[in-house]
Amino acid sequence: MAKTSSERQQEYRDRQHLRKVDQRIDLWITSQANSALERLTEHFGSTKREVIEHLVINLDMHVTATSSLYGKR
Repeated sequence: MAKTSSERQQEYRDRQHLRKVDQRIDLWITSQANSALERLTEHFGSTKREVIEHLVINLDMHVTATSSLYGKR
């Protein structure tokens, strides 16, 4: 018997969870933030995931570097 879309999706999520490499986040964002994310994905030719990961990692590196300059942690 063929699997439903939700069954295939659940199996995919289960496999991802077992790998423990990636983490799943589920959240709501404002329409303004979503529009900006859409523009960024088109501009860079990237996925939403790639854009979000790039922004978070680079902002973290910036904050970490500048915080150490001022003795903040």
